[in-house]
Parts: sequence; C-alpha cells; structure tokens
Amino acid sequence: MRSSTGSRAGSSSSIAASSAPTREFRGYEERKDQELAAEEVVRRRFDKFWAQEEVWIRKGVEARRTRNEGRVKRLERLRNDRAARLDRLGNVRISLDAGERPVNWLPS
Repeated sequence: MRSSTGSRAGSSSSIAASSAPTREFRGYEERKDQELAAEEVVRRRFDKFWAQEEVWIRKGVEARRTRNEGRVKRLERLRNDRAARLDRLGNVRISLDAGERPVNWLPS
C-alpha cells in the first residue's frame, strides 16, 4: 500500500493541473458562446418576421391580391424553412466506421 504522502499524492496534483482548461480551450468556448448568441439573434429575427407574415396572411382579401402573390409565396417558403429548422433540432445523424479489428479478435 502507498501512503498518502508518497508519490501517489504528487501524481494527483499533476492530474488536477492537467485538467485545468487550457487557453486554447477557453478561446474555443468563447467563440462557441459568440456563435450561439449570433445564431439565437438570427432565430429570433426569423421567428418575429414569420409571426408578422402569419398575422398579415390572416387579414383576408389583402393577401389574395395579385400584387401580393409574391409575399404569399415567400410566406410558404418561410413556413417550410421553419419546419425544416424545427425538424433538424430534434434529429441527430451519426455514422461510425467499424475500423480495423485487432488480429486476436474473435466474435463472441
């Protein structure tokens, strides 16, 4: 058995020092936070614009005029984009390669 004053105590302090975040990782975390904040701003703007267009389309006759057909088509695209974005949030695709098997590998 090793005592707590032996080399084992020294190794735990080196593990603690190595587990501290590095400057590069802190930089990565900061960039990630900035990107997530920027994406949130884009999502909020999109959702606000989409909500305004949904209100407009429900006004009735105004939306069916020929000169507003482009706006109606744009709203349909917005609906599709929003549905795709919401679907993307719930789905994750992961693919893994089996890699090489060790020489001594035997199936169980």
